[in-house]
Amino acid sequence: MRPPGGAAVPMAVVGVDTVSVRYEATLPAVASGDQLVLALARASDVGAPDTRITIPPAPEVTAPAAGTEFRPDQPFPVACTPFADDAVELRFALGWCDGLTVEEADAVAALVALPGPLEDGLAGTAEATFFPGGSTLSCTADLLAGRVRETVDLDAAFGGLRAGSRIVREAPPRALTFAP
Repeated sequence: MRPPGGAAVPMAVVGVDTVSVRYEATLPAVASGDQLVLALARASDVGAPDTRITIPPAPEVTAPAAGTEFRPDQPFPVACTPFADDAVELRFALGWCDGLTVEEADAVAALVALPGPLEDGLAGTAEATFFPGGSTLSCTADLLAGRVRETVDLDAAFGGLRAGSRIVREAPPRALTFAP
C-alpha cells in the first residue's frame, strides 16, 4: 500500500485461522479524498500493482456516549451524522471479558470483529448487538463504525473481479461496557 507521496507500507494477513481473514496496514495520516495505490505481487500469477483506492470521509458517531453500558445480547442504537452516499458497518474490537480462557477470548474477539449488515448512511441511525443469543458475558469493547465505499478502481490483472472490493474508513473507536 502506498499513501500519497509516501513510502510503501506492507500489509499483513490478520485472522488466518478465523472467519474474519483480512489484510491490514498502519498508514501515516491520510485525509478524505486521498488516493492510495495497492500493489499486489503474486508468486503464482501476474502481479496487480495498480489498484487505486480513494479514502472516504469517516462517519461521525454521535451516540452512544463512550463508557455507556449495555446488555451483551440486546440491540442498542448507534447514531452517526447522516451522509447521502455510501453505507455504514458496525463491528467491535474486544477489550476483555471476565472469566474466559485465552482461546475463548480469541473466539469471541473473532466473532465480534465481523462486520454487521451494511446500514444506509443517509438514515443516520442503526442498531448494534455486541454478542447475540442470550449471552452472560461481562466485557469491554470498542464500537467501530465505518463508512463503506464500494468504488475501488481494481488493477486490470484482476479481470474485472468486483466481489468483496471495498474501502472502510472508521470513526475513532467508542469504548463501551457490556454486562448481563
